[in-house]
Amino acid sequence: MEPERRKALWEADAVVPELVDRVEYQEEQLELLRDQLESLRKEREQLETDLVIAERWVAALAKELELADAQLTELRPLYSRIGSPLRRGD
Repeated sequence: MEPERRKALWEADAVVPELVDRVEYQEEQLELLRDQLESLRKEREQLETDLVIAERWVAALAKELELADAQLTELRPLYSRIGSPLRRGD
């Protein structure tokens, strides 16, 4: 075999294990990224659920506040007709 051809084959043989290692490393990294992606998707789902619950809670509190405000508005004229409560010592 010619020396140049032998050298080319030897270099090719040396590159193959390096490429195999590189591919294996990239496969490991890809699997880690897939796991992270799945974890982030689950976290996003939980956050979306929490957000829906929080929005409903805020809406319920807003209704309670509106009701309390309406009741207070109804009571203000009553307090003005009755007058201020007696102070101690009067």
